[in-house]
Amino acid sequence: MTTRNNRPGSTSDSTIPSAVDMPGCNCSKKIVINELLSYISFYRNKGNRDSLQNIVLTHFPGTDISVAKKLLMDEFSSYLTDSSVLTERRTTSSRAAHEVELEDIFGALDLLDLKNILGNCLFVALNLDLLPKYGPEDINSGFSVYNKSQLQQEVGSQIDKLSGDISQLKQKVDDLTASVNGQLTTLNTHRAVDCVTIPARQTLNVRSDVDRSMNLIVFGVDENRNAELWRDKIDDVLHFVTSRQIDVVDMYRIGRHVPNKCRPVLVKLRTVWDRRIVLNGCSKLKNYHERVFVYPDEPPDVRRKRV
Repeated sequence: MTTRNNRPGSTSDSTIPSAVDMPGCNCSKKIVINELLSYISFYRNKGNRDSLQNIVLTHFPGTDISVAKKLLMDEFSSYLTDSSVLTERRTTSSRAAHEVELEDIFGALDLLDLKNILGNCLFVALNLDLLPKYGPEDINSGFSVYNKSQLQQEVGSQIDKLSGDISQLKQKVDDLTASVNGQLTTLNTHRAVDCVTIPARQTLNVRSDVDRSMNLIVFGVDENRNAELWRDKIDDVLHFVTSRQIDVVDMYRIGRHVPNKCRPVLVKLRTVWDRRIVLNGCSKLKNYHERVFVYPDEPPDVRRKRV
């Protein structure tokens, strides 16, 4: 029977006795000589397939995998017709050719097993020194395939990098804490000075809780018992000044009602930006059909000085 093998140091195609001629054997088997195929066929159903593939990829060079696939295809091509395992593989940007060829070998063995062909086939290794000294189920030995020392170096490098990042982060936190503490000390010092220099009676007159940053004062809008009328007039004035709809939170008259006198209107806007746009466009009111004036809402003492 014709056998083949692809590793250095072994003979080329030769003829050896079939199993039927061997003493103690009652059946005839096809003998295929190849170390890689013998290793895979022995461990194919004895361990994890992913581990077995990783061991083969690590221990055998890519040329041995290609030769083993060609040998398997030549010997069993008649049983593998219409199968993708016969496809010639090429190296791509994502995977090497021998990696896909190894999957083809496993796929071909699975197909042959389904057709009950492997029962009459024997894969033999002539040079046992070329075989891995462990199987996929040998966890401790198999782990050396993944280069334990290299893995330890990578983990150590990542730990050192992480330690450096933690040290930098800790330094930034310490600097920020020191800055905040310094600002708090300065603020407490200023508060202490203010408490000493400002009389208590004067602090009672300060209305620090009044926010006027989004308020406007509108003059010239006629009084009317129907509030909707003069409110609509305010909206029309704001639209005339800005050429768009202004979001108003609230508006109301200020001061006591006096007959034949037009009280100003306090208008609260939604944003400071809207207030700025309205004040910048007040010059357009000279073309408005009524005499209306818009001013920013200011504290009484500031208004008195301006008047």
